[in-house]
Amino acid sequence: MNYFFLGTAVYFLIKEFFVFNFESPIMRAQPNLFARKNLVALIFVFLLLQFVWGISFLPFGFLGVSALALLFVLSLEDLMLNYWNGILTRNAILRNITIFLGVLMVIFASSKWFL
Repeated sequence: MNYFFLGTAVYFLIKEFFVFNFESPIMRAQPNLFARKNLVALIFVFLLLQFVWGISFLPFGFLGVSALALLFVLSLEDLMLNYWNGILTRNAILRNITIFLGVLMVIFASSKWFL
């Protein structure tokens, strides 16, 4: 039941993210924009729920899990924003991967591991 509430909250937050970031005249001119936003928001929620479910099995506390989830969300939002604005390049993808892995190592090193 917790994942249902998380998914619902993230879905509405991502839809608001779209309202603030994609309301340019270029984006409004695209056909079926409302349906595309909903589809991308649902895909984003599905990926986030799968990621949160997977990291919930890692042997460290709530703060580590929430930091990993936030890192995943921010990385995915940056990639999505670059894609929708038409500026997604190989360098942007490699930069996101590098930052993701670097912060991931810091989170793993600073977390208290337990079984």
